[in-house]
Amino acid sequence: MTQQPEIKPIQPEIKPIQPEQRMMELDVIRGFAILGILIVNMQFFSSAFQYLSRVRMTLWTEEGDKLAKLLIDLLAAGKFYTMFSFLFGIGMMIFLERARQKGRREVPLFLRRISILLAFGLIHAILIWVGDILFQYAVLAFFLVLFYRAKPWFVLLSAFFFLFLTPVLNFLNFYQKITIPIYQASGLGPKLFNPSMMLEEANQAYEFGTYGSQVLQRMADFVFHYGVFWALFPVVFAMFLFGVYAAKKRIFQNIQEHRKFIRWVWIGSIATTLFSDFYTTYLAASISLQNLHIFEQCIRALYNPALCIFYVTSILQLMQFDAVRAKLAPFAAVGRMAISNYLLTSLICTTIFYSYGFGLFNKVGTAKGLLISLLIYPLLMVFSIIWLRHFRYGPVEWLWRSLTYGHWQNMRLSKRSTPEGGHSQ
Repeated sequence: MTQQPEIKPIQPEIKPIQPEQRMMELDVIRGFAILGILIVNMQFFSSAFQYLSRVRMTLWTEEGDKLAKLLIDLLAAGKFYTMFSFLFGIGMMIFLERARQKGRREVPLFLRRISILLAFGLIHAILIWVGDILFQYAVLAFFLVLFYRAKPWFVLLSAFFFLFLTPVLNFLNFYQKITIPIYQASGLGPKLFNPSMMLEEANQAYEFGTYGSQVLQRMADFVFHYGVFWALFPVVFAMFLFGVYAAKKRIFQNIQEHRKFIRWVWIGSIATTLFSDFYTTYLAASISLQNLHIFEQCIRALYNPALCIFYVTSILQLMQFDAVRAKLAPFAAVGRMAISNYLLTSLICTTIFYSYGFGLFNKVGTAKGLLISLLIYPLLMVFSIIWLRHFRYGPVEWLWRSLTYGHWQNMRLSKRSTPEGGHSQ
């Protein structure tokens, strides 16, 4: 009797998510996030805003600029990078679950994916624009995988813990204790402790310098940036976890089943936003915000995440109406190419403002910057719609997927592919 050869099961090949499998709601929200990030970042593109704010200096005192700054601070600043963070948490869970279902080692694959994102962020920050968020996301994502198999209730409690961690650490003056050693260890000398000096050098580099001098300036800016803005890490991580919770509860996969929950979150988020704003405004009239009690700082910390969640739940509810859904489709095109469009805005805006381009650095006020943002975004829409008529992914998304899976992905769009479907990532 001859021995039969052993038949080994065929391991299914894991492939990136296809256009026909995407969820339009997530793509629309991503598209809105790109718009909000562009509006907020415009003041960082057009001037050395991170240093101006540290030395409490403003370049623009016209009433129109003051109004534009007020609207951006109230409605956009701090609301859209948190939105992007929330979506990142959802995307991580979808990626991991899909890899697991295909029989692959999902965590190592995800860590490889994040390592590539880390490299993208560094390249963006040093060679194009220092205000990059991809590097920050990638660093925190290495810790996010620890919550992959956690129970939803634990993820939710952890999200609130990290949300309130920033005001607690700020109250304990923890950030200053960490920032000083970071600056001392950087080798950049005492100028990092002198925002006025950094402001002068940044103005010289970006307004008049060569591209090479701007790369060197961005290296210094990068250290300064993370010496100050790493204080936002707990908030970003909290929003990651809120996204993980939403993915674990399958809220976006089953919106109709969760309509009541979404409505209550919508009501609660706007109520929290109004309460936080009223409380902070009342305190601002009676006491210096720098001297707030820990409890009062926690209330203040609720404003941006709560308004972000209000935006997300508003979009989810509006998209249940077919007429609105059709109107928002162009935002979905931008969202499907979110990283490509995010990087493209950096290329466009640095060309507009830096010396190697049109040289408008320090020459455009907040109001005009807002107008420029609203002119650039429709161009992103048109570009995205045309691109996605022919290709499955945005160019950077395609490269990211190809490097993640170890082989070049099929770029051309199948005629049977459609923009909507069951899942997104």
